[in-house]
This record gives sequence, structure tokens and C-alpha cells, in this order.
Amino acid sequence: MKKWVDIALKFKYFILAISAFSWLLFEHASLEKEGRIPEKKIQELFLQQEQKIKRTAPSALHYFKRNGSIRGNEACQIHIYKRDRLIKWNTNKVPVSNFSSIQFPSRGLIQLQNGWYYGDICKEGEYLCCASFCIIQEYSYANEFIASHPNPIFGKTKFGISLDANRGIPIYNAAKQYCFSVIGNENSSEPTPWYVLPIFLIGLISLIYGLYKQVETNRIGRWLLVLGILISRIILFELPLDHVFEQASFHSAELFAYNEWFPSFLDFCINSVFISFGFLTIFKSFKETKNTRFIWIQYVSIYGVWMTIVYLIKMVVLHSSIPVNFNQFFDLNTDSFVFFGIIGLNFLCFQKILFGIVERLYEQNLKGILVLIGSVILVFIFWVIAGSTDFSYFTLILPFLIIFVNQLFFRRKESMQQFSFQLVLLCLFSFVFIHELIQKNERKDIENRAIYAKKIATERDVNLEIEYAELQAKLTSDRIFHQFSADMSMSIEVGTLSAILEKRYFHGIWDGYDLSLDVFTDKGVSFFSKDSTSFEQINELIHRHGSSSDIDPSMYFMPHEEEGLTYVILQKITLGEKFIFLYVRLKSKRIPEEIGFPRLLISDEANVIRDLEEYSIAKYTEGHLIHQSGSFNYPVSIFSFLPTNKIEGSFKQEGYHHYYYRKSNQNAIVISIMSKSWFDYITSFAYIFCFWGLLMVIIYMINGRAVISGIDLSFAFKIQIAFILVLVLSLLLYGVGSGIFVGKQYEDFTRSNIQDKLSSIQEELRSKVAKNASLTVLKDRTHLQNTLRKISSIFHTDLNVYDKHGLLVASSRPKIFDLGLISEQMNPLALAELQLKNKSSFSHSEEIGKLSFISSYLPIYNENRKEIGYVNLQHFGQQQEYENQIETFVTSIINVFILLLALSVIIGLMVSNWLIEPLNILKKHMSNIQFGKENKHINYQQKDEIGTIVQAYNDKLDELKIAAQKLASTERESAWREMAQQIAHEIKNPLTPMKLSIQHLLRSYDPKDEEGEKHLNRVLHSIIEQIDGLARIANEFSDFAKMPEPIFQRENMVEMIEKVVHLYENEGQITFEFDKPTQAIFVNVDRNLWTQVMVNLLQNSQQALIGIELGKIRVSISVVDHQCLMEVSDNGCGISDEESERIFTPHFTTKSSGSGIGLSLVKQIVEKHGGTISFESKVNIGTTFRLDLPTVD
Repeated sequence: MKKWVDIALKFKYFILAISAFSWLLFEHASLEKEGRIPEKKIQELFLQQEQKIKRTAPSALHYFKRNGSIRGNEACQIHIYKRDRLIKWNTNKVPVSNFSSIQFPSRGLIQLQNGWYYGDICKEGEYLCCASFCIIQEYSYANEFIASHPNPIFGKTKFGISLDANRGIPIYNAAKQYCFSVIGNENSSEPTPWYVLPIFLIGLISLIYGLYKQVETNRIGRWLLVLGILISRIILFELPLDHVFEQASFHSAELFAYNEWFPSFLDFCINSVFISFGFLTIFKSFKETKNTRFIWIQYVSIYGVWMTIVYLIKMVVLHSSIPVNFNQFFDLNTDSFVFFGIIGLNFLCFQKILFGIVERLYEQNLKGILVLIGSVILVFIFWVIAGSTDFSYFTLILPFLIIFVNQLFFRRKESMQQFSFQLVLLCLFSFVFIHELIQKNERKDIENRAIYAKKIATERDVNLEIEYAELQAKLTSDRIFHQFSADMSMSIEVGTLSAILEKRYFHGIWDGYDLSLDVFTDKGVSFFSKDSTSFEQINELIHRHGSSSDIDPSMYFMPHEEEGLTYVILQKITLGEKFIFLYVRLKSKRIPEEIGFPRLLISDEANVIRDLEEYSIAKYTEGHLIHQSGSFNYPVSIFSFLPTNKIEGSFKQEGYHHYYYRKSNQNAIVISIMSKSWFDYITSFAYIFCFWGLLMVIIYMINGRAVISGIDLSFAFKIQIAFILVLVLSLLLYGVGSGIFVGKQYEDFTRSNIQDKLSSIQEELRSKVAKNASLTVLKDRTHLQNTLRKISSIFHTDLNVYDKHGLLVASSRPKIFDLGLISEQMNPLALAELQLKNKSSFSHSEEIGKLSFISSYLPIYNENRKEIGYVNLQHFGQQQEYENQIETFVTSIINVFILLLALSVIIGLMVSNWLIEPLNILKKHMSNIQFGKENKHINYQQKDEIGTIVQAYNDKLDELKIAAQKLASTERESAWREMAQQIAHEIKNPLTPMKLSIQHLLRSYDPKDEEGEKHLNRVLHSIIEQIDGLARIANEFSDFAKMPEPIFQRENMVEMIEKVVHLYENEGQITFEFDKPTQAIFVNVDRNLWTQVMVNLLQNSQQALIGIELGKIRVSISVVDHQCLMEVSDNGCGISDEESERIFTPHFTTKSSGSGIGLSLVKQIVEKHGGTISFESKVNIGTTFRLDLPTVD
């Protein structure tokens, strides 16, 4: 098992890459499969739904007749009619009439305003129940909330419906009757999921990094990798990625496009990855060079790498629509975080390149002053370059800051210090990235505002004028105008007429305008209201302010936006011998109004600049402010606000950055946005710091087993990590908890505010309907509609009034119902709460398409306190403002949380450093403890756990000192005792024969005997030899006890050794070898003492060769790293392991003769010369003594 784990860890990057690419292939195959219409599946699901409604219709009707209500768990739409009048329903999302018609309720396929349905009916007496289900939702327009799509029960495949049996896939009901055909949608392919790009990049990065690790130590392999990167990029350019990622936003030019090498964001990511690893591999390949000049070239070239990274940041910010503003956190998407991750990878590779170059500078002993001088020169050069570019000075000099920080930490290899260094670098990289990001964002924002200002200044819409000219003939001949007669009788209301005309003619591009209309007789009298603008006023408005269109003379452009109007249409419509006038007022939606237009009602085809919602806007005409929106309070006069000497420009005032564009001296457009504050910089810094920090932790965890298992991590580092994790977890829990709590409080406050509005509206309506016994469409719609519009403009919300049965009577925004977005029936849940449970009010969330909004209901009472209907407040008219408030609040919480998180990491590191500093001191002192030497106490005054440990450490030092003194005394006594015994033995040995010789001489000596004299001389000569031996022992002992201080002189070590070797060259059968260098080697030595060293070593080697037939002694001398290395080797008997431990002990010897002082004297002499002596020996193979001495010039 361990073997497989090791293999997996060795090839982990390739395994990760293969996994990522395999997942993408599987996902691509799944998307292609989903893109194909599953004929059998749709047929089966359709039959299942058909059976369901067939069962549901009778059961729902029986349940209603027993209980008077509809079950809440019905799986389809239920509508119950009584005598053709709708009385019960379980949904308000099916736009059906309040009365039965040929179209609905019915059995089979049904087409309604918002899509295709299939229904079945069950009739019992005067009751009829229609159960239906939606097949596909189809709207007359589309936007971010409203889009046509099939019912999710049919799966994710997008399709359309045709009634032509010869087209597409025919679908049959249970009776085998043809119902409709499913046809493919040109946009039927599923959009590429958001996670495809991150997984693709993870696979690509893992593959390249895995290859890099494999060839990291192979120079040829590294160059092959660089070549492979170039070839791979060329191949990827040629591959048909358009087919693979055809639905992917990251491969669209709308998201990003720069040039042919960077045609999409996908190409940007691939190029960035290849550039990063290409630079890293190239610089790694040059690491082995020792040429100082070439190293300086690399040092200079890293600034080219740095400028490449900075330019990549600029490229994306200025040439893409990727949201990168951290202050709009909820606008960030997958592409944003991919961009942040790619730039983080670039910075990480740049860091590795920089480390390698700094390491080489150290290896070549290049002084810090040289690096400083070179950096100053480069700073000056780049400072000059900065004058002609838009890069900031800080961005250009940041690499020098990193170099100096690197020099501070380069020799510190502890994990804690490396972690601190990484945090410092992360702070620097984060700061420069945010600095560049905000700077480039501000530049892009000014460019965008310049475009918006010129668009607003040119309100004339030629496409709209052409559109009207094309539809004018159909409009004037529409039979709906025949309902208007000379006697002022008509059967249509203005709201209904407006809805019909908008549906038939004024849609698409017209959705960019708020449309209101009136119809006048040929005498200038309005058909609808006496309160409307008079015909004379209209003519005066056109005459004074209008400019007739060159394309159609009945259309007038309002260049000064008088009364807020952009266009006025006064169209003459001939009805036989008489004629009427259609008056249409168009108000542009380009600039957001105070109330705002519901985004739900704006088509994507409308020429509406949605991004303007982020700005404050002012429009000055003839020197006066005629329009303003947003939070900034503009002056009423242009002359007190804008500079007079420029057509366009920007300036800062009152905490806002203003951009202005003048059409003339007195006409101008001003677009303003709040200036960036220091808090914006700090929070943005905190975001990227935390994001890159998280990525770094993940990378380090993947990169090595040591990090995962905790090996090689210091205890101090673990304390820091634990401390930071506790802080992060605490802040995370606090942030989530406070966000949920305060968010709930804010929503409750908003609901309460809505409820207060609703109560005021309720009172206002009560005064209007106090006399009513009931509310009806025919009697009350017109005046209630006008009342609701007025109230809506006051309370900035949208209102509906329903009768007591839940049927719509009037609305301040009838277009919602005219377009079939919701039905004219009240939400069934709200109706049940107010009717059945008698609640005084009810609020909940409702949805139209993807838009969710708060909807509140209150009963309406007449003067007799009789409930006659319900008023409904729909908050989607101000949904953008409400969402912005919620988003701003949540963003503020996230900003504070991220800021605290970043500060916690930094402060946590500082605090943990402070906490573990005593441990570091303790570690340092403990590592410096030397037995028998003077060890210093730790001075720590705090009375805490660390203080207890320090005190115990100091006490142990004292005990150790006493023990060392005792041991030294004992060793000295033992050594002297052993030496005394050895000397006594050496003395005793010759004394015994001397005594015997003298006794024998006393007994046998005869002065008269001639042989006696010879015998006496022989005995005395022997005694003298023994006495000389005793004198030698005494002299050696004296020399050991009183080693003289060496007198250093500069000597040629080669010459000295050569003379000593010559003395022994003629010794019997021993062969001497002397490896003599060609050059002299000079050292500072005492010639006499060093000669004694060599004599002792050569004598030891000679004695070790006793009994060896081919004895050999080899003497060598050389210089290594300014050290004189001498070796004396023999092939003698060697020294055993037990003897090796005591070889330099005084009076220890392995021979039968000798005092054992020689090698101990050698060791003392060598050490007094500042050298070292060591040996290697193997029994019966030989021994080598090595001596090292420092050389001199």
C-alpha cells in the first residue's frame, strides 16, 4: 500500500491533470447529449403529465365542492369556474381571463400570452374544473428576468413548439392524437457551466508544473519543456476550440478581446500560464552559470518579467467586461476569480525567479552595496520610463523592495521566518495589484462615462424614427381606431388601448421609452379625460420645443427634453370623412428616474444603458439643471459647477468624481461617481490578500508531504498556524452570525416600512371608495387607475386593487397584466390568508420569471367597515433600489469581515511571534550549551509558565556547571592516577634488574680477578642504560606537563616534511612515498614542535608495520579551501574500535613498549597551531592520520 501511495505522490500533478481533463471530456459529452432533443423522454413525460391532469381535474373539483377550496399540494394548475365565471385558482402565473372563453378553459393544447399549456376539463353541473400544465414558457420579449424556456419537468434541453406535424418530433396524447411537434431551438445548447474554465486551468497548470518538476534538474529537459510550451501554444491556436466552448462566455469576444494572440479570455489564461512557466523554466536553465556578468543580465531582465505581469493586469482591466471591483462584491463571478488566480500564479512564478537570482548573487559573493547601486540605476531608468507610461512609480520600484526584503530573510531557513517572509511578500504583491487595479478601473470608468455622456447628449434615435416610419401605415389603418366616433362614445379604455398598441406595434426598440397616449377629436377634445393635456398645449409644445423628424414629419424630437419628453408623436388618423389625432408621448429610459422603470418590463432590445444606474447624472440645458438622478446634489446653474474652458473633462468635488461633456457652452451632461476612499483600498487589499493566501495554503498542501504531515515544521510555526486558524474561525462564525442576524433585522425593517406605506395607501383608497358597496371593473377601473398612478408616484411603488373575490380591478402598472407576466387573479396564498384566516395584512415573496420581490396585501373597507376588496403593493418597481440596499449592507459586512480577517492574520503573526519569542530564546540557549564551558543564564522576569521553564533551565545550568567541575576534577585525578601508575610501572620495570645486578655484583665482584673488572663494567653499563631510560621517562612526563608555547614563523610546509621523510627513507623494508606538490605551501608554525609532530606520526606508522612484509608509509600534502591538508598513511595492523576511543589519551598505547604520550603530545601541538587532527583505521588494513592547518599568502 505504501508503495502505491509513494507512486501516487510522485506523479500527483499528472494524476490531477488527467482527472481534470477527464472530467471536462465527460462534461462535454454530457452537454452534447443534453443538447439533443430526447424524443422518447419528452413523449413519456408528456403522457405522464397528461395522465396526471386527467386524474387531478375531477378530484380537485370534488374536493372543492366538499371543502370550498383547492388542495395546496396539487401538482398542476387548477382553475374552477361557476357559470363561466372564475371563482377559484391555485396560481396567478397562468394569464387567464376572469371569464371562460373559447381559448380557456379547454381540453388539449392551449396557447396563452406567456406560453403553451396542455389542459383537461371536468364539468359537473354549473361547475367546471380545468387542470393544466405548462409545456413551454414563451414571452413577447426577453431580458435578464424573463426568458422563454421549456418546463423543467422535460429536462434541461431547450426546444420550441410547432403545430406542423411535418416539422420536428411529433408528440401524441394518450389517444394517439397529434398534439404538437417539438422543434430544435437555435440556442438549444446548454451554456457551458461556470466550473469548466477553472477545472481546465487546474489541469493545464498541473500538467505543466508536473513536467517542470520532472525536468527541474535536467538542463536539456528544461529547454525541451520551453520548446514544448511554444509548440503546444501554436497547436492550441489551431485547435477548433470554438466548437468545444461555443456556448462559453470565457471564449466570447464580448467578455474579452485584445488582439490576435489574445482573442478571448480563455486565450489570455492559457497565454498567462505558458508565459509564467516559460519564464520560470528559462531562468532555471541559466541557474548553473557562474559568469557574474550573465547573472547581472538576468538581474536586469527580471524587470521585463515584472512589466509583463503588470501589462497583463492592464490588458484585462481595460479590454474586458470582467467585473474586478471588490467594492461591488456581488458582481464578481467565476471569470473574476480566475483572473485573480492567474495573476497570483504570475506573481508566484516571479517570486521563484527572483529568489533564484538573489541566491546566485549570494553564491558569487556579490556584495549588497553592488546590488543596491544596480537597483538605484534601474530605478532611475524605470522612473524615466514611467514618465511616458501610465504605470505608477510604486509599481515600477516594487521589485527592488522585494529584493531587499529577500536579502533580509535569505539566510533564515526556519519555517516561522519563511512564513513571515511569505506574508510580507503577499502584502506587497496584494498592494501593487490593488493599486494597479483601482488605477486602471478609474481610467476605464472615465472612458465609459465619456461614451455614456455622448450617448445621452445625442438623444435623437434614428433607428426609432425609421421604425415608426415603417409601422405608420399599419398603425393608422388599424381597425381599433374605428371605435372612436364623433359623439365621443367608445368601448375601450386608454389603458387597454395602450396595451393593444404596445403589443402590436410599440415593442422591441420601443421598450427603451416610457409610452403614454391620448386620442383627440378633430376639434381637439380628448376621448379619455378632461384632465389630460389640451390639444392647444400639445401644439404649443411642438411648435416651441419640437424638431420634426426628417424621416416622418408626424414625429417630433425634443432636444431640450421639455417636460422630460424625448419624442412626441402627433399622428392624424383618417376615419372615412372624419379624422382623429393619436398623441403619443415618449420618455427615454436611458437615464434612471427617481422612481425607476421596472427592469422586468424592459426588453433586451431596448436602447437602455443599465450601467447608468451606478452613477449620479445631471443634464443642463440653457445653463439650468433640467434633470438629475442619483445621490449627488447638483447645483441648479451650470456656471457655478463646471469649468468654462473645456468641452469635456473630469474633476473631483464633494467626495465625488465628475465627468462632464458639453454640447455647447450652456448645455452639458455630467456623470458622477463617488470617489475611492482609503477604506476602499484597504478592503480591496484585504480581499485579494485573503484570496491569494487561501490559494497559497492550498498550493503548499498539494506541493509536499512535509506540509501535510507536519514534518520539518517548528513548534513556533505550529503555534502561529493554530493561532491564526482560531482567529479565522472565530471571525468567520462572527461574520456569518452577525450577517444573518442583521440581514434579518434589515428585512424586517423593510417589510415594516412597506407595511406603513400600505397602511397609508389603505387610508387614501378608503376615502376614494368609502361610498362603494363593492368594486367592479366597469364602474371603478378608470378612476381607481388614475388614483393608483398618483399614489404610486408619491410612494414610489406599484399598486394593484382586487375585488373581494380576488379579481383585478385596477393597477398603477397594467402592463404587467397586459403582457401576461402574471394573471389578473390575486395570489391564492394571500387570498386564503386574508379571506379564510381573516388576517389584517399579509406579506410574502413572489416571483415573476427570475425576479423575486416582496408583495404585501391589505383589505380595503368602505365607510361601513365592510370589506370590499384588497390593495396589493408590489415592490418590484423599487426592487433595484431594495436589492442595492441589501447588497450594500451585506457587502459592508463582508468588507469588514475580510478586513478583520486580513488584520487578524497579520496581527496574529505579530502576537504569536511575541508569545513564542521566549521559546526562541530558550531554544537558542539550549542549542549553545557546551559541557565544561561557561553557559549563560536566560534573563526572563515574567512569572508565567515560560518563566518556570526558564528558571528550571537556569537551575539545571548551575547543576551542570557543578557536575562538569566535579567530572573534570575526577578526570584529572583519574588521569594523574593512571599516569602515576604508568610511570611507576615504567620505573619499577628497570629497578628490579638494576637491584639484581647490583646484588649479584656485590657477591661476585673480586677486585683482584681480571674478569671482575670486565664484569663490573658490563653491569655498570647496563645500570646506566636503565637510568637513561628512567631519565627519558621523566623528561617525557615533564614535556607533557609543561608544553611550551609555539613560536610561529612563516614556514614552507613542503620543505619541512620532506626533510623529516628523508630521515626515515632508509629504514629496512618499509617503502616511503611522498606526494610532493609542485608549489610551496606556507603556514605559520613552530618549526621544532611541528617536526616533533611528524616524527611521532612516522614512528607510530613504523611500529604499526612490525611484522608486515611489504610495509608502506605514504605522506601527502595539499591545499583545499585555504587549508593545508596533510595525511600520513600506513598499511599496518590498524586500530580497533575500542582502542580508537582512547587513542589520544595520555599514556595510552597499543604497543608493548613506549610511554603512550606521543599522540597526546601531537594532538596538543596541532590544536595550539589552530589545526585539527583526525584518523581513520581498519584492523589489518591500515591507518590514516589527517591534519589541517590554515595557510597564509
